[in-house]
Amino acid sequence: MENRYLIICDDCQWRYMNEIIPDKNCFYVTSEEELEAFIRDNSAICDRIVIFAELQWDDKPYSDFYGLDIAISMRLDKKMLAPMCILSFLPQTYFEKNNDETVKFNIVSVRGTAFCEFPVTLVGIENAFAPIVPLLPATLAFLRLYLIDIKNLIVSINHNLRISSVKEEVEQILAKINQLSEQAIFPTLKNIVEKITTAHGRGNIEEFEDAIDKLVEKLNTLQSNELTSQDENKKKILLLEDKDDELRWARTELERYFEVHAFQDVNDVIKEIDADGKNDYRALICDWELLKPNSKRHQDRLGFEILDYASKKRFYALFSLTITDNLSVNDVNALLLCDHQVFKKAFEEEKSKALWNSYLPIIRQKVQQITELICSIPNCANWVTTTRRNQTLPSYKTQYTEKRNSADWAAFEHNISMQVNNYFDYRADESILEIREDIESLLITRRIFYRVFIPKFQNYRGSDGKRSKITSIEAAMKEFGRSTKGDNNRNKFLSDLCLKLNNLPSVGILPEEKAWLAIHNIYL
Repeated sequence: MENRYLIICDDCQWRYMNEIIPDKNCFYVTSEEELEAFIRDNSAICDRIVIFAELQWDDKPYSDFYGLDIAISMRLDKKMLAPMCILSFLPQTYFEKNNDETVKFNIVSVRGTAFCEFPVTLVGIENAFAPIVPLLPATLAFLRLYLIDIKNLIVSINHNLRISSVKEEVEQILAKINQLSEQAIFPTLKNIVEKITTAHGRGNIEEFEDAIDKLVEKLNTLQSNELTSQDENKKKILLLEDKDDELRWARTELERYFEVHAFQDVNDVIKEIDADGKNDYRALICDWELLKPNSKRHQDRLGFEILDYASKKRFYALFSLTITDNLSVNDVNALLLCDHQVFKKAFEEEKSKALWNSYLPIIRQKVQQITELICSIPNCANWVTTTRRNQTLPSYKTQYTEKRNSADWAAFEHNISMQVNNYFDYRADESILEIREDIESLLITRRIFYRVFIPKFQNYRGSDGKRSKITSIEAAMKEFGRSTKGDNNRNKFLSDLCLKLNNLPSVGILPEEKAWLAIHNIYL
């Protein structure tokens, strides 16, 4: 499969690049306006990004290395996952030696970025890209914080700026802050920097300390925004806790990141779960042992029974809260069929707050995973139907929900991967191409279809230069020994796989399917 390049350059550089990379595989942008248009309309068809460090857009001098600003923007603003190569007239060592003085130079050496010294050949560019695979969303989140380097800047401010009386040291730290303020992803920090500079010049210690406090607070806010950017629209979660104080403590901490619907009665939570047909809730957090108000009697169901109930109906991140000893918890967990995580509770507010601060990153990560899963669920009618081949059967949706939330999901998923791998490696079992009524058979067949279909879809172009899903589907159907004649055959085949023609290839593909394809270097 030929790679599709996005080349970010100026007019002079374009003339050179146009000679070494075939034009049919390239998208050239030579201005910010063209770049914005490309990101808006064509970013999904870009496999590799080449950026000249010395861009002269808007009459910027080469010494500004404006291309590095664009490269950072591609990661931080545009959230591009494609591998990136920086071209420069200077060697890579120049940028690496000076990255402490110029924050944006960090982009040259981070994960997902290659470097080539100009002039360069197509072979040189290909070799630079060879070891790099597209970034994971998690890697991009890490790079967002790494490139900004706020954490180390805060340490530098607190330990150096406050105690230093040397003008040059103060100016050096403030210069780094000014570099941040010039990046489009941040609100301006210039006003605060100016106040610090003025107070330092006057020798006004009180004003100087107050301005630094505001700067650190601002930087901490920016760092927090980076960490919680995915939570701008707070996800809904269910919280079930019978004790007033512990409910209040948990709710206070959880509401920093989630829309919390809190309950003390198990029957109220069951009603919420049953009514949640669209799976709007993303997590369920239950007290392990639920007692009736002012009583030592248990409620109608225990907390882990509610987790088990929810796991068979919805996709939730599941958590239980307990003070029970570990041995007893493990004994119960060994008999539970749902996958959940146990958190310990505390009896004092301060200890509870400290515990919740350690639990929140785990909850947020699992909520994000559940959100991605829900957005990936197939939307074909055959996914939810209970009548197939004149039999009333559990729908694929029901089967998948129960299996996906079960404690043995990892083993189940591993078995599917192994069967599909064996099929492609040895063609040992042709019978797995038959679509039966169980979820395992469906997931195996879907995975084989995607591995055959996606490369053909990405490679095939019709006479008009546009891709043709129809032809690539028909090519993939031959792998299954299916007739490719007529719309009915094609639509029936896709329906059996719980797929739709207008959604292929990326809508309704499950996270584990994407991960498996990525292992085999197939990316959507």
